[in-house]
Amino acid sequence: MTIRHTAATTPRSTPAARTGALLLFAGAPVLGAAAPLAMTIAVTRGLGATGWASLALALAIGNASTTVAELGWGVVGPQQVARHPDSRHDLYRSALASKLVALVVITPLAAVLAFLLAPVDPVGAAFVGAGGAMASLSPAWFFVGAGRPGLTLVCDTLPRLVLSLGAAWLIVRGASLAFYGTALVTSSVVAWILASVIAGLPLVPRARDFTRAPETLRRQAVVVSGRAVSIVYTALPSVALGALAPGAVALYAAVDRPLRMGVVVLGAIPARLQAYLGVVDRRLAQHRARNALLINAGMGVAAALVFGAGMPAVWGVLFADAVPMDAALIALGSLLVAVMCASRGFGIVLVAFDASNDITRAILAAAAVALALVPALSLAAGATGAVVAVIVAEVTALAVQGLCVCRRWHATVPAR
Repeated sequence: MTIRHTAATTPRSTPAARTGALLLFAGAPVLGAAAPLAMTIAVTRGLGATGWASLALALAIGNASTTVAELGWGVVGPQQVARHPDSRHDLYRSALASKLVALVVITPLAAVLAFLLAPVDPVGAAFVGAGGAMASLSPAWFFVGAGRPGLTLVCDTLPRLVLSLGAAWLIVRGASLAFYGTALVTSSVVAWILASVIAGLPLVPRARDFTRAPETLRRQAVVVSGRAVSIVYTALPSVALGALAPGAVALYAAVDRPLRMGVVVLGAIPARLQAYLGVVDRRLAQHRARNALLINAGMGVAAALVFGAGMPAVWGVLFADAVPMDAALIALGSLLVAVMCASRGFGIVLVAFDASNDITRAILAAAAVALALVPALSLAAGATGAVVAVIVAEVTALAVQGLCVCRRWHATVPAR
């Protein structure tokens, strides 16, 4: 196969400019993580453990919904934007139209499911679930591919941070979770508008973009199905615990939510590596792929150490007395972080090798493991069982992706 490259993927820049770009790539997710952290503190103090459980369930459902509604653009979109600078706006219109069509179905489903599962404040949880689904409208994937991380910060991260902090201020005083859900919905719409006003992206897709939405979905069906199936081992544990062991939801979420916030922040590094991987020369492509794998593996080890040492120190700040600390669960969370980071490295290498379908195969294998283990271990061992099940599922995904990378490694050929 041919690994394509255009001049747009690796713009000439000074070391200082590259460092600045990397800091911007990292700055957006760091600031983005501040909002859910503030919300965690606000909810545990304003609404207690059951309020935290409702928020965690609603966020799990919302995040799962946006995983489906973004239709794989977050996976394949950045490298398409980088490789095809002349058709970027057409690509954005196509993505926006297909996402809007998907949200018509997915948003109400997310709201209803959150309403039914929330132990308290079901209406507020429904708003949060819907707001989480709306996050799929984020233009961040486009700005990553265009190498414009500052636009992600201005158009997407800062509006969400400001609105979420306002909602947190109200919730710590006993207000409903609905204020947070409203903030999430509003920030998604604001990001959509700012992407047009500030970045010059199309505000509204053309009629033909909507009529081609089914074609877009078919074209990305494998990636979309893989992303949808990944919900089995990201959202299923919270939902399974909510149904089988409701008392364990707050503890599980106390480890899972900060862990996933951290993984989002760390995502700045593999996001930056996507353009780095898009080169024509076979030897250089393999050299860079090897570097990307080592960087992500090293990042995973470092993140595991930080999570293991840092969570006990901040537990009281985040959860006060609402959720008792579990050192063993934190240790398991550290292992999970390391596996997830390593797996992400293999994922971006597969995308660079035009083998994103192999990611779907890995996700399907992991989902099968999760379907078998999550309900059984959640029922048997509560939050600990759920985390162990997720670790086994993630290790399965890592192993399958590793095998696929090895198989593709010698199949790459230089462009002719």
